[in-house]
Amino acid sequence: MRDFLMCILFIGAMIYFIHKHKEKLSKLTIGQKAAMVLTYAAGIAVCTFGIMFGGRILTEPFQNIIVITFIRILVVLFGLTVCLYGINRLLLRITKGVFPEA
Repeated sequence: MRDFLMCILFIGAMIYFIHKHKEKLSKLTIGQKAAMVLTYAAGIAVCTFGIMFGGRILTEPFQNIIVITFIRILVVLFGLTVCLYGINRLLLRITKGVFPEA
């Protein structure tokens, strides 16, 4: 049931994004749109991999749950920051300044 809810939320977020940026998306070519999709997919995959395995490796030597939780939060924040920065830089080049908004 949880997986189904996540799929519904993902589809809803995509519909919202497309509707919100309809005007900007119409300025892009099909190749640019495909590159945007691949950039987001690769960014999500890299971030997920980094959070899962990086967090596991960094918290392995610790026993205290408070320290483990703190390290995992830092790993998530660092991973999201790095991935968002990379995605934004790539989208700026791919779309020639249309996405993301400056």
